[in-house]
Amino acid sequence: MKLFWPAVGGIILFALLASAALYADLPARMATHWNAANQANGFMPKEWAALFMPLLMLALALLLHYLPRIDPLRRNIESFETQYHQFILILMAFLAIIHVQVPLWNIGLPISPGPVVSIGLAALFFSVGRLCAASRQNYTIGIRTPWALSDSRVWDKTNKFGGRLFMLFSPIALLGAFYPNLYLPIVLAVVLIPGLAAVIYSYMVYKKLHKGSKKSHAKKRR
Repeated sequence: MKLFWPAVGGIILFALLASAALYADLPARMATHWNAANQANGFMPKEWAALFMPLLMLALALLLHYLPRIDPLRRNIESFETQYHQFILILMAFLAIIHVQVPLWNIGLPISPGPVVSIGLAALFFSVGRLCAASRQNYTIGIRTPWALSDSRVWDKTNKFGGRLFMLFSPIALLGAFYPNLYLPIVLAVVLIPGLAAVIYSYMVYKKLHKGSKKSHAKKRR
């Protein structure tokens, strides 16, 4: 994806420009976290709040881009690099939107973080599903069960199955915007149900594919 770094740079620059444009109007102590009742319960000096998220975005982009390069199966990762870079860009956009929401809230525009986060998470989980479904066997990205790592056929079936589940469940994250008190259970459901189902499915596929080989191995030992 040739435009990956220009796109990442543009998103981070957007976040920095938002901080710069609003910086003079920001209070010295900014609200940066809210509870389910939309009440601020976390604060940060504005100098840190203005720069923390853009710096975090840059660090994450660098880490996520270069980490697969030390993977022994990095050639497999190259086959789905486009989907991986798209996931990183969606993550960067998600963080940038959250970053902009914070100073806007602090200058008197009470944009509720609930809908912002819920929409962003729904898009992010959908992207995770697409990424898993497109992935090939590696040690860095995807649903890495022991059975999937030991057999590429199990990997393909596990990640296609799990990826589709993540895409199917991703819209459920939108419910967090309407039921803020259930926000955490909703997010956990979107993560845990597809994840646990994929783990169980991976084991079942492995057992099915290797059922005959175990029997032949047992006969040889006799």
